[in-house]
Amino acid sequence: MTRGERLAPLSVAILLVLAAALFISGWLLSIPYEPSRDGAYRSVAAIYQSGFWGLLARFHEFGSGALILLSFAAVALMILTQSFREDRWLWYSAVSLLLAAMGFQLTGHLLPFDRHAVQTAAIEGAIAGRMPLIGPDAQALLLRGDAVGQPTLDFWYLAHRWLLPLLLFASMFVGWVGLRRSEGSPGRIVPLLPTLAIFALSFFLTPTFGSPALEADAATFETRPNWYTWPLHGMLVFSDRLGMGWVGVALVPGLFVAFLIAVPLLSKRYTATLIQMVFGAFVAAFAVAALGAGRPAPLLGNQDPPVIAVAEPNERLPIDPTLVASGRLLFIEKGCGGCHTIEGRRANGGPPLDGVWQRHTDPDWYRRFIRKPSSVKPASTMPEFPGLGDSELRALAEFLRKPRPIKS
Repeated sequence: MTRGERLAPLSVAILLVLAAALFISGWLLSIPYEPSRDGAYRSVAAIYQSGFWGLLARFHEFGSGALILLSFAAVALMILTQSFREDRWLWYSAVSLLLAAMGFQLTGHLLPFDRHAVQTAAIEGAIAGRMPLIGPDAQALLLRGDAVGQPTLDFWYLAHRWLLPLLLFASMFVGWVGLRRSEGSPGRIVPLLPTLAIFALSFFLTPTFGSPALEADAATFETRPNWYTWPLHGMLVFSDRLGMGWVGVALVPGLFVAFLIAVPLLSKRYTATLIQMVFGAFVAAFAVAALGAGRPAPLLGNQDPPVIAVAEPNERLPIDPTLVASGRLLFIEKGCGGCHTIEGRRANGGPPLDGVWQRHTDPDWYRRFIRKPSSVKPASTMPEFPGLGDSELRALAEFLRKPRPIKS
């Protein structure tokens, strides 16, 4: 019996035990959870303050993250040992569990409705909005409106509690069939150990839970990405600096998923070494992109983004109406309105700018940010505009820092 024939069944058995435990814990947590904009944060805070429910919530949170890591490790292990050739049922189970785990983590992160969760959801919706052709429709589908709100929470909770479990059950069934067909035996005790270890650690780990969301969080992109979206965010930042943000948003992740699904079919025509090299190239590309995109949000504890402060008007730098008019024309001419909503013009992909004047009054801040966003915000996904002249930058800065009413 080969190494792959021994390890592939064990890795999938570990995933099935953890996935089953997470489904049970998630179903139980839905009892005290209140899926409303006003009640979500309050109910999650009460859950964490309770002994039993708090322990269950911590297990569910950290177990969900572990399911991503363990399912990716199972996929990588099968690539390394070439067991995707013989154990195709196990391969598809591991891949589909990886996709389900990512879906659960993305949708579940919004459920506490704290500041980091709401800003993260707004950013994810805007990223979807940058896909070519279908971007606006994808953003509208994810947010169920113009901004993160009750319809967003309703839709993500529906996906988290009812839709994604269908993928989870299908993945587990495929894995169960794969274990029955496999010649290797995972044993009865070892597959339980990772789940038991995560449960034990849940007594000591601090949940990632911050302050209740503010109204401004639904239109503010100041938070850092979570660790599981960090590579995707890095790919977006890297491709955006090349002027091809859609490559990092949709093309590369889509190709990676398509490659994983097609691996057993590709193995009929190509060597295992080539498949291993392609897999390694994808992983290396995501790792390098992530390391170049700044730090992710803290892994434990409060993940709150910077406080949204209202800046005092700078009386020494009055607004120049002539520059405002020029800046408005430049904003349209340079295509800024394609990403950013302002003065009633709807757009997709970037944060709304009607309220930016409340946070920044210094025109030099705008000039530096527009020319090279990463010099102000290292993790920014906005492309650079090094070709803009000083007069154009001054006009854009004046237009953006002009006070204007904010649509509620």
